Amino acid sequence: MIVDLGSRAAALLEDEATATYASTRLVRVDLLPTAGSTIRQRRRLIEVLWRSGGLQPHALLGGEYIPGGSALQVEIAIGSRRSRGRPCRSQLAQRRLKVGLPDEYAESVVGGLARTLHLPSGLVRVDRAGYDPVESSLLAFELAAELLGRSLSSSMAAWPDPAVLRAWLEALP
Repeated sequence: MIVDLGSRAAALLEDEATATYASTRLVRVDLLPTAGSTIRQRRRLIEVLWRSGGLQPHALLGGEYIPGGSALQVEIAIGSRRSRGRPCRSQLAQRRLKVGLPDEYAESVVGGLARTLHLPSGLVRVDRAGYDPVESSLLAFELAAELLGRSLSSSMAAWPDPAVLRAWLEALP
């Protein structure tokens, strides 16, 4: 599903196999579980693109929620190595993205997820990412992480309605 507001756009997918990468390290964070109801295991991937001025901040981020345990753990795979350097498909731009999550974006992802994850105990594993070496930014990854957190936390049993993604996108700065 793609929502385009002109100055910004977002794509919400279940997964993108070309965004899979091998991690060189893991960032682990424990958060307080905030939801009491049961949410089933799910995988989501979000891509964001801002169109303002000369630069177009761009980020792709995906992960899964696996219920269980006694705490809410977040595990973020850091790395950008992929065999033969194949690119990652973009739903929002003509160009392809480099696969992986460079270390410089880790804290932005943690911050975005910490603000928007509202889940019962379980594991949130971020293991899909794509970036543009010039256009990606700390803010783009933070906002992508916020949308990823919202989509993983959504209590909707089915896929979120495009109006919901539009509202999430409009709420970002």
